Amino acid sequence: MSAEIPELTNFFRRQNFLRRFEKGHLICSQEEQFDYVFMIHSGMVKMYDIDRNGDERTIAIFAGRSIFPLVWLLRDAPKEHLYYYEAYSDAICYVARQEEVRFFTRAHPHVLLGVADALAKAYINLAARVTNLERSHVRERMEFVLYMLATRLGTFEGTVAEISAIVTQEDISRMAGVTRESVSLEMNHAKERELMWKHGHSTFIDIS
Repeated sequence: MSAEIPELTNFFRRQNFLRRFEKGHLICSQEEQFDYVFMIHSGMVKMYDIDRNGDERTIAIFAGRSIFPLVWLLRDAPKEHLYYYEAYSDAICYVARQEEVRFFTRAHPHVLLGVADALAKAYINLAARVTNLERSHVRERMEFVLYMLATRLGTFEGTVAEISAIVTQEDISRMAGVTRESVSLEMNHAKERELMWKHGHSTFIDIS
């Protein structure tokens, strides 16, 4: 969940607890004890699951001001993490104990309203992603994922979004629900059409 809620951001800053994670570092493991809530200060974090075949399924990628895991909002939050969270790039996160975050938001209804608004937007994005998975054409699926990544993670200059991390074919294929080989073929087409390219440690996507 990403939301620009100044009071909530200031709350995390006041905890004076920052953790730095190198790219690929496992921040939270599935079924690990759930004690803390994180807010991303810089960098990106990937949320994923492992299916019964041992294959990774990328669920979402979060950027600045995103808060995870969202289960802290539940009245009866689980005691264990439901997913894996990994640093998608070098990342810095604010950290606060879950009971303190819950107490703060419930004592400030306007903050909780802002969180609810952000969750509603996240739900709309999720519904759109489910609809996208029903499309039969690989190109449509992949372009939707690229658009979603650009608008959620990118910094825009005109119609071109710069994502300060290399978006991998594996993650695009997992989010689009298609094979990596299909994504590789469509990625080449996207590069030929100058819709997507990589430079240095960044990925560029033209949403025009």
